[in-house]
Amino acid sequence: MDPDLAWIMTEVGPKTIVNPRTVEGVGTGTHRIVEKGRIKPTVIRPDDMIIAHVPFSTYNRFARKMGNIERSLTVFGHRLNGS
Repeated sequence: MDPDLAWIMTEVGPKTIVNPRTVEGVGTGTHRIVEKGRIKPTVIRPDDMIIAHVPFSTYNRFARKMGNIERSLTVFGHRLNGS
């Protein structure tokens, strides 16, 4: 509800990290899994993880992006409220 908060700092749906042998696939944006037959993947919801989309095209771009993420967390981290 904060109009000054950048959309990129808002909470989004859950992301999935999966063993590809245990699922049929993932949904758009990897926000959900498509179960494979009767296999029920274990679901773990960590409370200490931040997912950042970081391009890996060049080392310099990666390093610049990581620096931007660090600065964003320093400036806006208090607004994350654990989400």
